[in-house]
Amino acid sequence: MARNKGEGKRRGTRAHDTELGDGTRRCASVNTEGKRRGATPKRPCLARDVQPAALASRAARRISDRGRHPFNRSDDYFTLSIYPCGVLLMAHVGRIRHTMYAVALAAMLAPDLVAAQGGLLGRARRRIEENAGRRVERAVDCAMGDQTCIDKAQAEGKQVKIDSTRAASGQDGAAAAGVAAGESSGGSTGSGSNAIWSNYDFVPGTRTIFFEDYKNDQVGDFPRRYEFVSGNVELATYRDRTWVRFVSTGKMYVPLPAVLPQRYTLEFDFWGSAGECWIFPTGVLDGSNRIEFGANSSGGIAMSTGEAIYRGASEQENLIHLGRVMVDGNYAKVYVNARRVANVPNFNVERANRIGFYCDAGMAIGGVRVAEGGRKLYDALAADGRVATQGVYFDTGSDRIRPESAPTLREIATMITEHPELKLGIEGHTDNVGQAPANLDLSRRRAEAVKTYLVGTLRVDATRVTATGLGSTKPAQPNATPEGRQTNRRVELVKLP
Repeated sequence: MARNKGEGKRRGTRAHDTELGDGTRRCASVNTEGKRRGATPKRPCLARDVQPAALASRAARRISDRGRHPFNRSDDYFTLSIYPCGVLLMAHVGRIRHTMYAVALAAMLAPDLVAAQGGLLGRARRRIEENAGRRVERAVDCAMGDQTCIDKAQAEGKQVKIDSTRAASGQDGAAAAGVAAGESSGGSTGSGSNAIWSNYDFVPGTRTIFFEDYKNDQVGDFPRRYEFVSGNVELATYRDRTWVRFVSTGKMYVPLPAVLPQRYTLEFDFWGSAGECWIFPTGVLDGSNRIEFGANSSGGIAMSTGEAIYRGASEQENLIHLGRVMVDGNYAKVYVNARRVANVPNFNVERANRIGFYCDAGMAIGGVRVAEGGRKLYDALAADGRVATQGVYFDTGSDRIRPESAPTLREIATMITEHPELKLGIEGHTDNVGQAPANLDLSRRRAEAVKTYLVGTLRVDATRVTATGLGSTKPAQPNATPEGRQTNRRVELVKLP
C-alpha cells in the first residue's frame, strides 16, 4: 500500500479536527486520491457535530480501498468537504461510467449529512423551497400565440411561461384529418417545438384513397386488409396504439382501389428497435427505386442512379416517428418528423395499385393513409365556395393542434391576408363514432382552436373568421368504411358573404 510523503498512514485517512475552546471543532476537508501524490490543501470549516466528519472519513476509506471500489486509476480521485452550510462533493474519474459511483455515494450520504448539519441547512432548504414555490405560483403557462393568456398574466404581475409545443389551444396529438384522422395518441420524437416545424411544408392530399387504423383487427393477427408475402408479421400494441410489428424480416403489400394518381401523399407513423423499412410505390418489392425509413429517424429515397438519404441517430430508436411522402409527377419529397429528408425532382417510377413494404425485424408501422393531392385551398374555395382540408391535426378526442398542422394553417392565413375581401367560416366535423353531443362539442372546440391559432399566432384579423362545430351531422361520405370515417373527420373552410 503506498503512503503519502511525510505521513505515516495511507492516503484517504480521516481529516484532523482541532478543538476551538467553545465546544466546536475546526475540521479539514476529507480528501482521498487514487494514486495521485501530494495532499490537496486543507480548507478549514466549523462543524458543531463530529458525526459528519466521521461519516466522511468512513466514506473516504471505502473509496480509497482499491480492492473494493473502482476509483483505482492514477487519474481518479474523490474529494468530500463538509461545511455548516452544506456538503461539497467533487469527483474526477478517468472513465465517464465511473461517475455513477460518485452519484450513488452522494445519494447514500446526503440524508445523514444534512441531518448532522442541524437546523441551518433545514432553514436554508425551507427558504429555497418557499422561494421556488412563490415563483411557481407566480408563473403562468401560456401556449404559443395565446395572447389573451399572456396579457392577462402580465396584467396580474405574474411570470409568463411560453409553451412552444402548443398552439393557442395546445399542440400534441393526431389529426382532424390525416393519418389517424386526428385520432392517434401521438407521442414521438421530441420535435414538438413550433420553431422546429416552421420550415415543414408537407400538405396531405385532400381525397382519401386508402386508410387503415387496424381498429377492426385482432392483436396478434396479420391485418386482414393487407396482403401477406413473407416473414413473421403481426399486430401488436405499443403506447396504447396498434402497430404492424415485424417480428422477423418481412414483406407485405398495402392494396389500393386504383393505381396511384400523379399527385399523391402517403402518411404513417413508425418506430423500431433497429433496422429499416423499404417502401415500393411501384408495387415491386425487389425494385431498386424505393423510399426508406429507419428506426433511428433516418429516411430518404434510393434509386438505381443514386440516393438521397438522411442518416439518423441511434438515440432515436424506439421513439415514434412521423413518416410522410409527397409525390407530384416525378417530384418526390420525404419527411421524418419535422425534417424534410429528401427532395428529389427525378423520382421517375411507375405507379401501381399497391404499395410494397419490406421491413427488418424490430420495425413497426402504424396506421396508413394514402390520399390524392388536390388543388390549392384558395382555388377550390373560389370555385366551390367551400373546401375541406385534411392538414389540420389534433390529438385523439382533443382540440389540441399538432405542430405538423403548420403548413396548412399558414396557407389559410396567407389566403386571408392576400384576399382582403375574403371572410372565412371554419367548420369542425367528426365521424359518427361515439356520442353525438360529445362529437358536437369536440367539433366546436376544434374549430375554435383553429380560429385561435390563426388570430393569436398568425395575426389574422379576428373579425374575418368565424368558428362553428357541426359534429357528425354533415358527413362528406358514408361512415361505413375506414376511408369514409377518416374523410368525415375534417375541417372545412367556407366562403362567407
